[in-house]
Amino acid sequence: MSRKQKRIIMSIIGVWLLIYILLHRTPTAAIRTEMFLSGNPKAAMQGKIERMGDPYDGVVPDHLRAFYGVPEKEYENYRFPEIRHSSSSIDMSSACVRKRWFLYYAELGCF
Repeated sequence: MSRKQKRIIMSIIGVWLLIYILLHRTPTAAIRTEMFLSGNPKAAMQGKIERMGDPYDGVVPDHLRAFYGVPEKEYENYRFPEIRHSSSSIDMSSACVRKRWFLYYAELGCF
């Protein structure tokens, strides 16, 4: 392969990596990406996303969570108040978002 071909291949890989990072940079972008890829592009682009509060937040301090047996925060819960249908056997009214390093990953219908 010539230098020009290597440069083109590296540019294409770099662009795909940049797109992936941009689509997983925030929780709402990760949810919208997951909804779009699950076959609901209209809901992904126009739907409203609300963050659900943690029922233990403010009640149990973070340093006492293990003492009281409160589960650790592995993910944040989000819901879609305007979407009331199910598609592709996934309940589309909720999502869980997990953070790994600086990227967010969404899972639809987790609760």
